[in-house]
Amino acid sequence: MKSSDGAVLMNGEIKKVMSSEEIIGRLKSAHDLDQTFSLFKAIADLRHVMHTTETWFCREALVIYKRMVSEELKPSLKTYSALMVASGRRRDTETVMGLLEEMENLGLRPNVYTFTICIRVLGRAGKIDEACNILKRMDREGCAPDVVTYTVLIDALCNAGKLDTAKEVFKKMKCSSHKPDRVTYITMLDKFSDCGDLDSVREFWTLMEADGHKADVVTFTILVDALCKVGKVNDAFVVLDEMKEVGILPNLHTYNTLICGLLRLRRLGEALELYDNMELCGNQPNAYTYILFIDYYGKLGEADKAVETFEKMKARGIAPNVVACNASLYSLAEVGRLREAKNIFFGIKQSGLVPDSITYNMMMKCYSNAGKVDEAIQLLTEMIEWLSS
Repeated sequence: MKSSDGAVLMNGEIKKVMSSEEIIGRLKSAHDLDQTFSLFKAIADLRHVMHTTETWFCREALVIYKRMVSEELKPSLKTYSALMVASGRRRDTETVMGLLEEMENLGLRPNVYTFTICIRVLGRAGKIDEACNILKRMDREGCAPDVVTYTVLIDALCNAGKLDTAKEVFKKMKCSSHKPDRVTYITMLDKFSDCGDLDSVREFWTLMEADGHKADVVTFTILVDALCKVGKVNDAFVVLDEMKEVGILPNLHTYNTLICGLLRLRRLGEALELYDNMELCGNQPNAYTYILFIDYYGKLGEADKAVETFEKMKARGIAPNVVACNASLYSLAEVGRLREAKNIFFGIKQSGLVPDSITYNMMMKCYSNAGKVDEAIQLLTEMIEWLSS
């Protein structure tokens, strides 16, 4: 069994961290196969289980499942759901859809939860047409989709760029007995904001309020972001004032969104002023706040200010992530300041972070601009080895 905080409960004992040996022991001590799969799902949900262990664990669970079927034991719907969720995390659509077919062959009828798992897995794998076909199948078989089903499909459609189809599914949802909830509206607002469709954002905002879902800091920030993305930063500040008037205080994400909008329009002075006001209001900057400024200075060729901002971030006790390091490397690579770039590059490795392809590309550019071609080639070889590992 799984406790509310995600720990595994077995025979009254709760453990949040388990070794692979302990996991195997717990599985073997389970009294029946349904308990085995319940335990499997509980452990797979733990944040402390490493990906390799979970992958192995899923394979072992499938072996047990095959043995059940070969011995003419009928797994329960709960067992199938656990296996499908675990396989879905590995984006193994073939196994998930195979399990769906096998459970039906054994006379088990999929329910809304089972179908929703399939839609989620197919959507994440980019198999959008197949995900939509699952919804159509649910209609044919009289299995009514619920709010989660619709929202999962809408999210997948938006991620695939099929915004018109997402709108159609949303309209169908509105006409069903399962009306959009707050999560559905946030999904629609966020996805249409990402593509700069301000008209659709306002349309969904109106529908959201009409359905009784009051705007909060999350939805207000999405609207601010939508306005900033189309260059309407002044209107975004009007929304900021409206937030405050109704008693909703902006959070760090709201401020970062506005700073990003200002810097995109090269309104540096206002961005710095907002940065100061943000701190006065109790919102401490995070790594992303500094990345915005580092990136801005780097693209203007102001390497000194970019590095100064990078050092200021570290002085504030904020550990740089790879994105922050890459932004700083970009500014240094543009002007060929190799020594400082090398300090950042080796600092990434010493801090336990893993350089990505952008990191390597920035360093190779820096070596090339400094006339050190051999070092650039050596780094290229290192990057190829890293990518193939």
